[in-house]
Amino acid sequence: MRGLGLKFRLFGFPVTLDPGFFLLVVLLYLANLQNPIYGLIIAGCILVSVMIHEFGHAVVARTFGLRPAIRMTFIGGLTIWSREEGNEPSNLQYILITLAGPFAGFAFGGLVLVYCLIAGIPISITLSPSDAIGILLLFNFVWGLANLLPLYPLDGGQVLYYTLRLAKKLPAERISALISIGLGVPAAIWAYQADRLWIALLLVWVISPNFQRLRSASPKREEMRQIVHKIQILMRGQDAPQGLQNASQLLKMADQEQYRAWATEVAALFLDMRNDGPGTLAFIAEHRRQLSTSDAMRFLKLKAEGDLPEAMAFAARALNARATLTLLAVYASEMIRQGRLREAYEETISFEESSWFDQAAVYIQHQFLKHAGYREVVELGELARKQKATPELLYNMACANARLGSAVEALRCLEDAMRQGFRDHAAMSTDEDLRLLWDHHAFIDLLARMKEKSDREAAQEASKQAVGEENNALPSGPPGKD
Repeated sequence: MRGLGLKFRLFGFPVTLDPGFFLLVVLLYLANLQNPIYGLIIAGCILVSVMIHEFGHAVVARTFGLRPAIRMTFIGGLTIWSREEGNEPSNLQYILITLAGPFAGFAFGGLVLVYCLIAGIPISITLSPSDAIGILLLFNFVWGLANLLPLYPLDGGQVLYYTLRLAKKLPAERISALISIGLGVPAAIWAYQADRLWIALLLVWVISPNFQRLRSASPKREEMRQIVHKIQILMRGQDAPQGLQNASQLLKMADQEQYRAWATEVAALFLDMRNDGPGTLAFIAEHRRQLSTSDAMRFLKLKAEGDLPEAMAFAARALNARATLTLLAVYASEMIRQGRLREAYEETISFEESSWFDQAAVYIQHQFLKHAGYREVVELGELARKQKATPELLYNMACANARLGSAVEALRCLEDAMRQGFRDHAAMSTDEDLRLLWDHHAFIDLLARMKEKSDREAAQEASKQAVGEENNALPSGPPGKD
């Protein structure tokens, strides 16, 4: 077990029970000391109900090609998946994934009702700890319905948000935040005046993020999102100078921790690519007030200060306690520079179960390619593609296979990369790693087909944009009278 919490797999999904969930169990236990078994019954009913809800999200997410993981916390459950280019659901898919949670609960609640009718058990919806069936019905029906209220971040609020996003010109973030506040604030006031304090507190907790969402729906936030998109492109191209410039800009603009944390991590990766000790220290000094706490950045700082043994020891300890994609990437990268290729490979694959393993694998593949670790590139790719066969992962495997003299395997990987969306035919035609294939007729044919696909997709996208502009130019109703 790496890090905190209990981790296991259930029906193929990674599941984590956070320490906060066990704290909830303890509190329920202490609240029912006269009959502590009741506290455990409530905790068990919560666990079953919330897990079924999250499995509803996860199953539908997996049907759309995502790799979801479930996390149980003090306040409920979360279904998450790694987000990278090409791995973001459409708005309609988001809506279906979101609705799947409550409706999984309704289905389970229906089975409980059927059981009660067949067994002749009296039906009640209650929080009485002596009535487990009543608790199950409460959480799966009443909470399921409440969860569909259009209050972000409840499921109903998320459905509203992604429905608004279907109309591309609408400010979906701002509208859904205003609706959440407009409905939630009066409801919280009513609950408080009706002496339903716990409902009022719950509503305040639900609607409070929407005030921040109103702030985020601004031109500045849009500029920051564009910078994030540029950084993602530069990361794929391993463009460290431009990447650091954009990460620096994002750090200076960010007024939210999520942006600072993300910019800090990508800055660490770009600094690692550059591998310039004085430059690393200068960057850290320039942004010391903006950088978030980052084990990867601390590792790079120790290394830049000349204390490489302490840096390596720190990274090993930190990975064992709180593994992150960025820390693994920079740690393995340093091992590769030292010529410890096999150790870097073994360290990397020890995180094969992590949701971000395929992303770490792509970065580390690049480092192996620079240092002639071609077999490691292929082996790492074969493992990572079991989670997700990204275009970059497959392309790196093609380069390594070509370096190893296996033209057939290299071409097969390139075909797979094209199927997954790889379209950079210009870079591929001059990539020295693929020199073995340059005169191969299958490679020339592949380049032609890739260019054709790229041109066709560009034309289709331009056509969609033109249609959208035309539709937005049309009047929304009958003409008025002068």
